Amino acid sequence: DGEYIIYIYGSNMCHNISLEQWKLITDVALETGKGLYVPMYPLAPEASCRELFDMLCKSYANFSKSFDVEKIILLGDSSGAGLALSLTHLAWEDGLRKPDQLIMLSPAMDTEFFDKELETQIEENVVYEDRYFFSEGAKDFINTYWVKDYAVKTLYTSPYYEEDLTDICDDMVIFSGTYDMFNAYARNFYNRAKLQGINIRFFEFEEENHNFIVHSKSQNALMAYKYLVDVVGGTYKASLPDLLPLKRISDWTKTYPEVMKDDWTLKFILENKKSLTGAKLPKVRNEYRNMITMARYAACDKLVKRYIDQYPNCTIINIGCRLDNMFNRVDNGRIRWYSIDTHN
Repeated sequence: DGEYIIYIYGSNMCHNISLEQWKLITDVALETGKGLYVPMYPLAPEASCRELFDMLCKSYANFSKSFDVEKIILLGDSSGAGLALSLTHLAWEDGLRKPDQLIMLSPAMDTEFFDKELETQIEENVVYEDRYFFSEGAKDFINTYWVKDYAVKTLYTSPYYEEDLTDICDDMVIFSGTYDMFNAYARNFYNRAKLQGINIRFFEFEEENHNFIVHSKSQNALMAYKYLVDVVGGTYKASLPDLLPLKRISDWTKTYPEVMKDDWTLKFILENKKSLTGAKLPKVRNEYRNMITMARYAACDKLVKRYIDQYPNCTIINIGCRLDNMFNRVDNGRIRWYSIDTHN
C-alpha cells in the first residue's frame, strides 16, 4: 500500500544489528503489512558521525523520493532512536520530505552529555543497572571515534538539545521504561514537545529497563509490542478495552442527546471508524443497564457542574477516570482539572 518503515537500529554506535532487533522489526512489518527498509550504516571506530550521516541522509533522500512511497514511518530503538531524531531534523533542514511518523523506542538522544545535572541524577539512582553509557571509558570511546570533529554539533550528536521541534514531524511517539537510564531524557523531551504544541504520544512502562521492548519477555514488553503494532498500523486493537467508555458516550450522544451530549467523543469515534472496523468491542447486553449507566454519567456531570458554578476557580481531581472526556463537558475556562488513573 506504499507505506514503509525505515528502521534505524540501536548500535551504541559500534555494534551490528542483533537477532532480537531483526525479529522485532520484521514481526512489526509483517503484522502491519508495511514495507521495510533497514539501512546498514557505518560504525565506529572505522567510521565517525560524519560518515554515518553522510550515508543515512543520502539513503533517506533517495528513498523518500521514490514514486511508490506514500507514507514513511521512521522507527529507531536506543541510539538508533537518537539517530532517527537527528535524521528528522536534517531532512527538514535540507528541504526533504519529512517522515509521516517518528517512533522512538527507549531513545538515547545525547552522546555528549552536556546536561551534567541530569547525568548526576541518573548516576546517583541505584535502580539503573545499565549505566555503562555514562562510564568514562564509554564516553571516551564515543568522543574519540564517533563524535570526532562534530563536537558540539548537537544536531548530529545530541538532538535532545535541539530546542525547536515544530514542523519536523506531524506525529511523534515515544516508548520508555521507568528503570531506563534515559527515561528522564524521554520525559523531558515529551514535556518540551507538548509545550510546543507537537502531536506526540508517550507510552511509559513501570520498572522496565532500557530497550525492554527488544530484549525483554515481560508482560509489559508484550503489551508494549501490541501498542507498537497499533501505532504503526493505525489501529486500536490493544486499546479496545480502554475505548469502551468513549464508545458508550458516543452512542449516547447519537441516541439520547438530551441526556448526554459529548461532540468531541462522537467526533473521535467517527474519525477512527475505519481503525475500529471489525473490532470486537463489548456489546450492550441489556438496554436497561445501558440506561442506568448513562444516567449515572449524566448525574455525575450535573453534580460537578453544580460544584463548578459554586466555586468557579476550583481544582478537581478525577480519580479512576479511565478514558473520559468529562473535563471538556464541564469546563468553564477557569478550573484546574487532573485526571488520574493507574498506568495499566
